[in-house]
Amino acid sequence: EELTDAFTGINFRNDISVVIFKGAGRGFIAGNDINDIKLMTKENHHAYQDVLCGCAVSVMKCKYPVIGAIHKFALGAGLVFAAACDIVIASEGTKFGIPEVTLSIVSGSSFLSLMVPYKIVRYMALSGKPLTAEELYSLGGINKVVREEDLFDEALMLARDMAGNPPTAMQFSKEAININRSAQIEKKFLTETLYTDRMLGTPEKTECTNAFLEKRKPNFGF
Repeated sequence: EELTDAFTGINFRNDISVVIFKGAGRGFIAGNDINDIKLMTKENHHAYQDVLCGCAVSVMKCKYPVIGAIHKFALGAGLVFAAACDIVIASEGTKFGIPEVTLSIVSGSSFLSLMVPYKIVRYMALSGKPLTAEELYSLGGINKVVREEDLFDEALMLARDMAGNPPTAMQFSKEAININRSAQIEKKFLTETLYTDRMLGTPEKTECTNAFLEKRKPNFGF
């Protein structure tokens, strides 16, 4: 709930361009507390999952791009949060997994499907076995694998580079990507077209066009 509040609060701020989401402990996120799972009943399960899903969606729908800086492990709910990020950088050997099947519960494989093909989703969900960052990278599931000591610096360097892009265009691009995740190809292209329509005539669009023609970096300080 605190994490949901944090990401929801970010949406009301205008002093942010890109968000870096990282864990401060031994790993990124170990997942749900097994003691909580032990206490789950048909009466309280839905309320529990609603909090978890709402939190992951708050990351996914954060209006600013979210870079996940993932170290050591992202398991169960931890993988859900990693999948909710727009871009994922992981340290070498980091384990990504949805081991819930080994606890006789159903995992959040729908979020994993945002990272890897369905055959890999099925393998991870049905076996409970994790994949390493290197394996996920080879499948296109994450963007980069780096040494753990370089992880935050790599994320920060990318964030600073992205912060040079027109902010509203990044926000609209993210919204369009989120909508298109379940749309047909014609609707996908139409969505992108409609969002571009909203950019036409704006100061950002004008500045980007002028900067390109004048062979300079755009300035969004207007």
